[in-house]
Amino acid sequence: MKRILWAVALMLVAAVPESKAIELDTGNPEKPFALGVRVGANCSNLSNNYTSSMYNVTSSDNQWKAGFMAGVVFDLNIKKYLVLQPGFFFETRANDYRLTMVDRDMPSVTDVNGSYSSTYFKIPLVMSFRLQFTPKVEWQVDFGPYFQFGLGGSEKFNVYSLSAPERTDDAGFPYVEVNTVDGRYKRDYFGGDGFVRDYDWGFKMGTGMLLMEHYYVGIHYEAGCRNVMKPVEGSRRDVNGHNKAWDFTVGYVF
Repeated sequence: MKRILWAVALMLVAAVPESKAIELDTGNPEKPFALGVRVGANCSNLSNNYTSSMYNVTSSDNQWKAGFMAGVVFDLNIKKYLVLQPGFFFETRANDYRLTMVDRDMPSVTDVNGSYSSTYFKIPLVMSFRLQFTPKVEWQVDFGPYFQFGLGGSEKFNVYSLSAPERTDDAGFPYVEVNTVDGRYKRDYFGGDGFVRDYDWGFKMGTGMLLMEHYYVGIHYEAGCRNVMKPVEGSRRDVNGHNKAWDFTVGYVF
């Protein structure tokens, strides 16, 4: 990720003419409104505190996974350097996970491998600061809240368990029983049977460039602020989890 940010910074530096300093244009915009379309990919994850909140969970590993997003943005031009930008996006999110649970009373070890997938309708509302490097290159820095609503999703997982009952085989050696649950289990991500709340909010921040007055490329990070995990019966403390994602988009401004 650092390499991507450095590449964007180098592109911006290369775009600035040596003989011309960057000036903040505080004048009024030529038009009050502009419409843009965005498409791209995201890389998302859902954090959790299972190892500290759930009995017997000894390790929890969440892996980022790619998704798709598309939508529209509206530039409400306040000044040439300042724009209020609401947007409407449809996006998919996903991530893989692995849980290891140890029951020392049995004793037994259970390994759960699974994946989440979900779809959201998202409304970002960011303030966008604009710097004109050249007549054809504009740098944008964005920050503001977002609100997203879950449309649907599912969790799929496999369970593998290893138990060692207190008995021996015919030769006198400890008897180890391996129980493998074959097949792929599935449950809802949202809704009454799901474990994640379908409403979330957080902050979106990032940067982008507008080229030739129409062509856009941008990168943003989204940090969820709401605990989206539902309570888990029998947990020793509240279960917490937050959404997070990187967005990579290209677009066109009309």
